[in-house]
Amino acid sequence: MGFFDNILAQKGRLQPPPLPQPRAELIDEKAPSPTAIIYRSELDYLSRCVLDYPNIETGGQLFGFWTNQGVPVVLYAIGPGRNANHENTFFNQDIPYLMQVGNELLSRYALQHIGEWHSHHQLGLARPSGHDANTMHRGMASAQMRHVLLCICNYRNGRSTVNPYTFHEDHPRDYADAQWQVIEMESPFRPIIDRELNDILIHPSTTQPAHGENREIGNKQPSKPEGKSIKIDEKSWLSRPGNIERLKQMVAHVKALWPEREAAVQANEEGLMQVNLGDGWLVIRFGSFFPRQRPIIIEDGQEKPWTDLPHWDIPVTDADILDTFRDWISLYSAQTSSEPPKGAS
Repeated sequence: MGFFDNILAQKGRLQPPPLPQPRAELIDEKAPSPTAIIYRSELDYLSRCVLDYPNIETGGQLFGFWTNQGVPVVLYAIGPGRNANHENTFFNQDIPYLMQVGNELLSRYALQHIGEWHSHHQLGLARPSGHDANTMHRGMASAQMRHVLLCICNYRNGRSTVNPYTFHEDHPRDYADAQWQVIEMESPFRPIIDRELNDILIHPSTTQPAHGENREIGNKQPSKPEGKSIKIDEKSWLSRPGNIERLKQMVAHVKALWPEREAAVQANEEGLMQVNLGDGWLVIRFGSFFPRQRPIIIEDGQEKPWTDLPHWDIPVTDADILDTFRDWISLYSAQTSSEPPKGAS
């Protein structure tokens, strides 16, 4: 039985305990849920997994169930298998490990596979990439799932952030920046599964979690969801009149140079604007000192030395930024192979 199949009632199996429900008027089952429920033990477990890989991506899967309002409940999380592929800009799970553990969790404990989690490091993203969103929607369609939960993790200054995003089949172009409702106790499934599946499970080597600012209901000062709109620092070049429109034209020029690559405009954790091509194959980041300094180029997760980049003529006025960038990125495109680096999507 696959773990994507519909769950079957199993007499005598351990059943999930009653849980406090989010306020009903805030939940619409026909839309991505604004809330995700997780036990403290599982949130800690995800943090430990992230801390194992501070410089490259990692990931795993989430198991539990969905409430009748479409709220995900995470009762058990797993990390990477021994043969998982960790790279600077992507992660691929050890599929035999996932299948073995997933089938055991479903057949023994009636836990469904409800979502995925992975970290973003070199891309500096604190939210799903365009590739992530497309993958979630394709996965829902192929597995005939009505909802799916994706957690995006980051590592910064010795701490992890783990934040939930919910997807719904009726909203193929959108998702919700959900908040955690944390149950402050160990999941009742954690000790039982860890003991009974001890021979096959792989756990993180980091023993203690270290949390950054996660989006949690009840925080006195919860971190704000990374909304679709981006707040621009008043000192940024983008705050000056006309430069938002110039950025749009710069992005259009980048798309014309690499038409075969999906392009997305994003802000990294520091609020710096960047153009992400091919989900990390190429990132063009506008640093804190742009346009006085050239853009930062990241190829397949590795920042290019400035000595390998074309000369940057500092624009005299903001009106010169667009032409300067077009000339510079066109020179860079001409000297760059059209073939993606190893591991690019």
